[in-house]
Amino acid sequence: MPSGNVEVIYGNVGFTSDNIKILNGSKDGKGDYNFKPIYGTKGLFFVQFAQQFAYPPSVILTQIYHGSQVDKAQDPKGDTNPQWGSTRDNAVLVGVSAKEFKLITGDTHGGKQNRMFGFIAVGFQDPAAPIGYVDPRSRAAGLKNRI
Repeated sequence: MPSGNVEVIYGNVGFTSDNIKILNGSKDGKGDYNFKPIYGTKGLFFVQFAQQFAYPPSVILTQIYHGSQVDKAQDPKGDTNPQWGSTRDNAVLVGVSAKEFKLITGDTHGGKQNRMFGFIAVGFQDPAAPIGYVDPRSRAAGLKNRI
């Protein structure tokens, strides 16, 4: 069994125009978010962890369709609502490392599209790892962060 404490990092990330924004999520002991989303290109995002895990964590993510809330998404007539999403309107986990994960969000036709998403990452902390976001070996290192 790996040594270290189990760490749970979670968040909801919004996207408007060409800006990403943390809507809510887990924070460190100082009150700062312990993850940072980075915009790549249309529909492509990276999420870096403030402190890396000992091994790649388990990551679960989902696209948040139009930022709707459950109570506002209910159709009182029970009719099919064309404003609702499609099963192709989704988020895909492309890769995971101990320091970050990469994802793609899409549209109703299966193409890449900038969308809101939520995630949970669970794994063992690496207590010997330095704290800081950008791993110079990361493909996201050269991308402009637009928070």
